[in-house]
Formats: sequence, structure tokens, C-alpha cells
Amino acid sequence: MLGKGNERKQIGRGSGGQVGIAACVVVLAVWAGAGAQAQIPTDGLAVWLKADAGVTVTGTSVTRWADQSGNSRDASQTLNTLFQPALVPNAINGLPAVHFDGINDYLSFVLPVNNLSSMTICMVAANMSNQTSASPYCRNAALFWNETASWGTVYVIPFQGSVMWRFGTTQTNNWPTYTRPASIGTSYSITITRKDGTTDTLYVNRVRVQAQGGKLQRIAACINTANIGRGYQNTFYNGRVAELIIYTKALSDTERQQVEQYLIGRYFSVNQPPTAPTNPRATSGDGSVLLSWDASSGQVSSYRVYQSLTAGGPYTLATSTTALSVRVTGLTNGTRYYFVIRAYNPAGESPNSQEVSAVPESGVSLRARSWYEYE
Repeated sequence: MLGKGNERKQIGRGSGGQVGIAACVVVLAVWAGAGAQAQIPTDGLAVWLKADAGVTVTGTSVTRWADQSGNSRDASQTLNTLFQPALVPNAINGLPAVHFDGINDYLSFVLPVNNLSSMTICMVAANMSNQTSASPYCRNAALFWNETASWGTVYVIPFQGSVMWRFGTTQTNNWPTYTRPASIGTSYSITITRKDGTTDTLYVNRVRVQAQGGKLQRIAACINTANIGRGYQNTFYNGRVAELIIYTKALSDTERQQVEQYLIGRYFSVNQPPTAPTNPRATSGDGSVLLSWDASSGQVSSYRVYQSLTAGGPYTLATSTTALSVRVTGLTNGTRYYFVIRAYNPAGESPNSQEVSAVPESGVSLRARSWYEYE
């Protein structure tokens, strides 16, 4: 339970402020209970913050979040008690998270990143209100290094409807933004950003959603202090952070997948993707097709509809929904479109559903058909 009044309490730390053997045994037992199968890679590990270990609270306010990497890069807030975030117990899968109120809460830690040519940031977070960030797109950041010159900020911002991110190098017009297929609301997600020389990549819930080449080789023009919960020009993230892992190297795909499996095991208790949706139907409309299907087995976070102009694919993502039907719009009347549906959870996507197709027609509504009915 949280302390009351001026009582101070540390979670997962032994006497003297060091993580003890008994504390490690307790944490490992929690991981096993959550279904985690492996620890994270340690090569290049620079910062490791998790809300069930090393969190010091006064009342309900977090004053210090101890770094579990062994590098003593603790995140803290000692300037003003009003700026201290709160520890929320049982926030996700029975584990706590640190809540930032979006008004003035933030924590800071020191990690110099200038001159790095590779870096990986992994975060489990939830945006508790539908925030956005206007130009320069680093406001309301969940994680943020400010700049000493233009285009130098480094940040990660997992919003409900988008993810904004950057490894600042002073390169102009470098502000990657990923628009989610559909809002995830206040759900938690896994966000991983990676810089590997001249290529920057974004992974969301295990899926590579953006990769941009042609970047400058090294991070530059950043201050050494990182902020959790505070972005550019003293703007603040309204959300919860359960875990933050930072590497001063570009994780290989194998290493990244190991981190993802660890985070899935801890926070999502999902080790298998759902089964494929069944009984798909496609009904033509004017410039659109209405898709519907029966539910998949297993835990489902969302359904993704893929389309193609060719039977059997290749398919591209058309839209995403949490419902059992969705209308795909912006189609050309008189052209046949082929569709498959996949169910998704943090463990991955299901196989394709059976393929269905339809031809949008102006003023005509066709019955639902599987593609082979047209052959």
C-alpha cells in the first residue's frame, strides 16, 4: 500500500538503497507469474525504470524512481513537491505505473546522448487523455531531451491516435509521426524507437510501422538531462508509464524481440496471437465496401482489415477497428477489391481470414460474397 502523510516507502529495494538479494527474488517471482520467459539484454543497457521496483513515495507522490540497470541514473523530482507524479497500484496486469497529470508532473535523470550513432528506447505507457502535439511536435512528451540548437531534441510520445518521435541530430524537417490505424484510447502500448546510424525505426506493439533512412549519423545538440512527463516549452504528458528501458546501442532484431517478449509477459499476459477471424462478409456500397466477420478466439486488441487489387495479395492495411465490422471507404467504383481480416493482440497478428471480395458500385448494393463465388 502507499504510504500516508510524510511516510516514505521504497518498493523492491533493500536497506541502504541498494537492490538486495531478497528484493530480486520477489521481483523475479512477479515476472514468472506474469508469464515472462526471459530477461532483457544487458549489453548497452543505460537506464531501466520499472514501476514495481525502486520507487520512493511520500504519501502518494513519487520523489525518486531508481534505475535498475546498475548505472545509478535515477529519475527524481526534488524541485517542487507539486511537480511529483503519483504511483498507481494495479495499473496494468496487477503491476503499478507512474501517473503524470499533464499539468506539471515530471521526473528527470541524466543520460548524455550527444554523439551517439545508435540508441534504442523501449516504453510501456498509456495516454490518459486524447492529447496531440502541434509544431514542433515535441510538446507533451512522455520522454524528452531538450535541445541546445535547432532540431536537436530527442523524444518519444505515444499518444492515443499517434506516436511522435525523433532522434535529434540538427537535421532539419526531422519529425517522424506515425498515425495509428485507430485510436487506442487509454490502453497501454509498447513503443520502441531505434537509431542505427542513418536509419531510424519505430516499432509499435511488435510491428515495425516506420523506418526512415537518410538521417544524420549522430545525435547532436541535446542537453544531458532527460525528462519523463515533460516536453518542449514546459508542456506535459497526461499519461502513465509502467516501464522505460534505454540502450546506448541499436538493438538487433533478436534483442528487440527479447525485450518485447519480456514486456508482453509482464504487462499483457498474452503469449499467443488470436485465431483468424471466421465467416468474413463483404457488401458493396458507393465507393466503399462494408466488411464484417465473426470474432476470433483468444484475447483480441483490434481487428485489421487488409486490401488488395489482386486475389491472394499482396495486401496493404486499409483500416483497423475493435468492432466486428467496418466500412472501407475511398474505393473506386467498378474495381474489384480483395480483403482479408487479421485479429491482433500484443503477441502478434492472427493468420489471414478467408479472402472476400466486392466491387463498389454507384447506387448498387450487392450481397455479401466470398471471392470464389465470382470465379
